[in-house]
Amino acid sequence: MALRQRLKTTFILMTTAALLALLIAFTDSSVKIWPFLILTAIGFAAGWEWLKACSYHFLSPILWAGWGFLGAGIWGFGKVFLAQGWQGWFIIVALAATADTAAYAVGSFLKGPKLCPAISPGKTWSGFLGALLSGICISASINHFFPHFFPNTSISFLLALSAQLGDLIESFLKRRLNIKDTGTFLPGHGGILDRIDSWLLTGFVYGLWL
Repeated sequence: MALRQRLKTTFILMTTAALLALLIAFTDSSVKIWPFLILTAIGFAAGWEWLKACSYHFLSPILWAGWGFLGAGIWGFGKVFLAQGWQGWFIIVALAATADTAAYAVGSFLKGPKLCPAISPGKTWSGFLGALLSGICISASINHFFPHFFPNTSISFLLALSAQLGDLIESFLKRRLNIKDTGTFLPGHGGILDRIDSWLLTGFVYGLWL
């Protein structure tokens, strides 16, 4: 018990230091700091939740894979905010949320062959293709009504694909841990990572593209 407590304390100190370093690296006097404080809070909460899901096994490859996945997404959101501000975050959330909704709706209606039953039994190829099509449609709509809002629609297909792959990555990690949810942050809906998994890879890919 004493060892576990020391490990918890070490995690808090290391994570706080890493996130503060990220915060300092991303911000300067011309950039509002509080959006990055939001990223810091989300990163810490989701990282702690994942540590608990991994039973505080600091040497577990799954723990570090999950932290790496989370860190990549947080980095992407920071990079996007620096480049496009709230507009960039809106693009990520809009495309990822639309892709997730379309995947569920189209997959439930058309059904058909499973996409990857060993990782996510509920996902179908029809839902996957519906998600990709939705990404193109939502970006075209944004570009039509707000032509200066979304600078390039060519990335929309890749971002919609990233949203689906992000969900599959998190599902794979949970399968390796034999758990259904990463936590109980939102009762009935799982943990933080369960809610933002598709956003993380989408943000990372968009950050690389900018």
